[in-house]
Amino acid sequence: MFAIDHLLSVMEKISFFEILKESWDTSFSRTSFLFFGFFIALPLAVQTIVLPDASLPQTALLEKAAHHPLLTLLLIGSFFVFKLFGKSNLITTLHQNTKKNEHAEKKNPFFQEASRNFKKAFLLDITLALFFLILFLVLALPSLISFFTSGTVPETLLVLSALILIPVVIISFFVREFSFFYFLLSPLRLKASFEAGATLFTKKRNLCLAFGLFALLQTLLFTFFLNLAMLGIVALSQKVTPFLSETVLLFSGTLLSLTWYEVFKQALWLNFFKRLATP
Repeated sequence: MFAIDHLLSVMEKISFFEILKESWDTSFSRTSFLFFGFFIALPLAVQTIVLPDASLPQTALLEKAAHHPLLTLLLIGSFFVFKLFGKSNLITTLHQNTKKNEHAEKKNPFFQEASRNFKKAFLLDITLALFFLILFLVLALPSLISFFTSGTVPETLLVLSALILIPVVIISFFVREFSFFYFLLSPLRLKASFEAGATLFTKKRNLCLAFGLFALLQTLLFTFFLNLAMLGIVALSQKVTPFLSETVLLFSGTLLSLTWYEVFKQALWLNFFKRLATP
């Protein structure tokens, strides 16, 4: 009960529902948003084709990946590029199309601007990936030493590593989101963007965690209703248009829904960031 009261008191400081309404309106305001949302949603929608059976054992998926390493790497690399290209340019497009930025300075040509945004986002994510690689190696070192010396890994070591890793992952998620906004929307360089993102989270961590929970609930609700809608569409299509493939219907419906939702979700985080970072 105390946790719910605390969450509501935190939400009153910045109206989450006002941000929700504003983001909802934004997601339907311009078709250019959907263009970049499509790039983020496409890898997720493709998974409905590549991984149609969620009950497929993990070992079977790993075996498939091992038999086709080049294809697997190409697929993962393509997913990464598509999502990063869409995210970086959606952020800047959302920012440029707000009322306060309608008369902003003249934009660069589309391909030059899109390439610049992608390069900055790529640099930021690669830096974070290297950080996590080093962190993982540091956390795995005691377990590796224990394995090579005694042949076993104590369960306490694994639990301790997880207890350290989970909060770091949560904090890194917020720092990454804020760093994206600082790096793409301000003159700050990479290091300064990370520092600004970390400082903002540290100062407003209660608000950030409350909003993260709020955004997670939106995602869970969307996923639930999307699954219901897809089941209904497939069931109806089998009676009305039986000549259409179930896979095609699932892919098309999922892609359209996710395209809109990625725009809405990015607008949600951008609007929250602006309220949080504005003095």
